[in-house]
Amino acid sequence: MKKMLLFLIAVLGSGILLAGNLTDGILQISKNLDGKTLFNRISQWDNYSQPDSLGIVKNFVNVINDSLKAPYYLYIPEKYDANKRTPLVIYLHGGIGRKNFPQNFDEYIKENQFLEFAKANNWFVLFPNANKKSFWWNLVGMKNISQQIRFVKDNYNLDDNQIFLTGFSDGGSGTFTISLSKPDDFASFYPQNGDILVGCGESNRPIYLPNLRNRFLAAINTNEDTLYPAKDMRKLYSVALDAGANLFYSEYWGMGHCNDYWKEAYPNIINFMKTNPRNIFKSQLYWECDDVEYGKCDWLAITKLDTSAIKQDWQTQYSAELIDERLSFGYFPDRNFSEKGDHVLKVNKNSLAEKMGLKKDDIIIKFDGKNVEKSNDIYKYKSQTSRGEKVTLTVLRNNKEILLKGKFPEAVHYEAFHYGKISGAVKAKYFGNEFDIQTSRVGEICLYINPKMINMEIPIIVNINGREVFHKKIGFDKEFMLKNFMENKDRKALWANKIVLETIAK
Repeated sequence: MKKMLLFLIAVLGSGILLAGNLTDGILQISKNLDGKTLFNRISQWDNYSQPDSLGIVKNFVNVINDSLKAPYYLYIPEKYDANKRTPLVIYLHGGIGRKNFPQNFDEYIKENQFLEFAKANNWFVLFPNANKKSFWWNLVGMKNISQQIRFVKDNYNLDDNQIFLTGFSDGGSGTFTISLSKPDDFASFYPQNGDILVGCGESNRPIYLPNLRNRFLAAINTNEDTLYPAKDMRKLYSVALDAGANLFYSEYWGMGHCNDYWKEAYPNIINFMKTNPRNIFKSQLYWECDDVEYGKCDWLAITKLDTSAIKQDWQTQYSAELIDERLSFGYFPDRNFSEKGDHVLKVNKNSLAEKMGLKKDDIIIKFDGKNVEKSNDIYKYKSQTSRGEKVTLTVLRNNKEILLKGKFPEAVHYEAFHYGKISGAVKAKYFGNEFDIQTSRVGEICLYINPKMINMEIPIIVNINGREVFHKKIGFDKEFMLKNFMENKDRKALWANKIVLETIAK
């Protein structure tokens, strides 16, 4: 026992890592290394423990805060090698407005087509869970996802540059919002039957389309989708392309709010994933925000806004007019209801359902006289109805059939993008050791430095709005580097130092 203890002390003291998780491994060696050496060791660290069980889906719980714990699921590849960095797909489910986290999620995962791909290609798949307290597009929901990513990075050897985000319906809308707000962890984005407007609209944040320049995004919509029809989504994507978005768009016809296209579309998505890894060292970035909480993209961060400053001409607000032809009764169905009909969990105030007299615990059994066997029948029948038309619902209430009558409202023209908040924007590029920064309504920025970007042996020059504001050599800041790494667990986006600068308006 004494010999074993002496051996462990000798090994740790020499800087040789025993296999384990990422955090423990880096903390073991950080005390006795200088900044540059520590940078290299973190970048090259692959000494994970091999898990006991492979080819399985493991269930975990993430403690988001003191009052909220979110379940999530991780598929561990059958041929996972702890010494090799492995890609990860994150799949966001739909239907996140429910009070509780999804039930019977094991069955949902078994039917997920990305799991089939992962088994064949030796990738990880992460399935976060959300509810109405942890929407994909609010800070709680985003924190939930990022914490799960960091847990997986801590315990499994992921390829930091091959983490891909996708999802269906609300999961697709969440994928859009994260690509626009907090893209750092991800290589590229693949929203399916989502809406670019939903997440930011629900969280009362404007959409800054030029932010889509920084990552590849491939979106899919269908023409018979009554929630997010392709004809409307196409208009939004066209404006996004005008804003410089790195966007590929596919439409599938003859389909509603479903992913029946998966056999044709998913091979293309997988090919896009394989050919669009993350590049955190792009020489040009554009970023815009109205809250510094959403102010960072790769090596650039907006750390202070100056909302009293004059907006520069290049900071553009984009617009598109849409016609709201969506049909909504305004009630929440019971997804776990196993009998015939559509069980009503909640009726929204001032909704068509409320005006018709629909009540909680009603069971809808007919739509315009046509039988309703399950909740999906409501979507099918709505797709055959138009705005302005009269509609009837037959419900069971206290074992009695009641006929409810109403009329869908007329179609409404509306402006898709709203800019109710004052935002700041930055256009930044670097070439060699020289950075050229242009700002609009921004008071302070931060540049994150990695030796793969610049030559650390010579001075860095930073020009902001046409004036030189920084000209000096910087080194490896060990304390900052280690703190930042422990927060992000990213061996590729490993920042050796940072430069914080006040901006100077033209």
